[in-house]
Amino acid sequence: MASVNRPGSPYPLVNPTVKRDDIRVERQSGHELIPMVTFSRDAVPRCRQKLVHCVVAMDREIKSFRKTVRQFDKLATKIRAGTLASPSGRRLRRAAMGAFAGLVLIMILVPPFLVPLEGTVTSGFFFRRRPEGFFVLDIETHKGLDIAAPSGTQVSAAAPGVVSATGTNSSFGNYVRVTHMFGFDTYYAHLSEITVDKGRLLIIPALRPIGKVGSTGRSTGPHLHFEIRLFGKALPPRFLLVFHGIRKAIFRF
Repeated sequence: MASVNRPGSPYPLVNPTVKRDDIRVERQSGHELIPMVTFSRDAVPRCRQKLVHCVVAMDREIKSFRKTVRQFDKLATKIRAGTLASPSGRRLRRAAMGAFAGLVLIMILVPPFLVPLEGTVTSGFFFRRRPEGFFVLDIETHKGLDIAAPSGTQVSAAAPGVVSATGTNSSFGNYVRVTHMFGFDTYYAHLSEITVDKGRLLIIPALRPIGKVGSTGRSTGPHLHFEIRLFGKALPPRFLLVFHGIRKAIFRF
């Protein structure tokens, strides 16, 4: 590539088609050397022809890019409208729908968590009025589910796991914590009696009750306070118990 100056112009001319044999460089006296170029007779036509070829090739690439963009736009429109007519698209949709239906069926037949005892839900998750409060606006955050039942009713773990803690405190009273897979923990509080030891492996929870309903700790009546936590963060228990509710409604167990 030769970089030269046109006579009388300060701007450089970069021409990849100009050969050394086509130009004659003269030096001008002074403080700096200014190349003066004289083109041969056939150099200019070759430059013009090369420039035309470059413009034609660029135009061809632009048209090809526009065509590709239009094709992608049509494909995106079909996907958004749900009218993708290709066999692979239909197979992919059927496979995704089948996998989702299979997952829902498995979670209904084998729910991730079971209701720990039969009873009446008296207080749900999130905000509630403080039970011992006298004012309507005496609000607190409730991190679990309160299930009222007669005192002494047996409580089972909601899922297989290991009893990781048992004890008593001023808020929960007698409580049991069971650790499950994937970072889940369940808490069972206000028990009148704890019937399981720390470290016990619960494979079939229904066959091994962990305690009995009571009113210990911060409680206004016999009930079970049930919590589900994921890596220490409380989750709404109803969302994870819904599959057991569907199974009970359909299969009666």
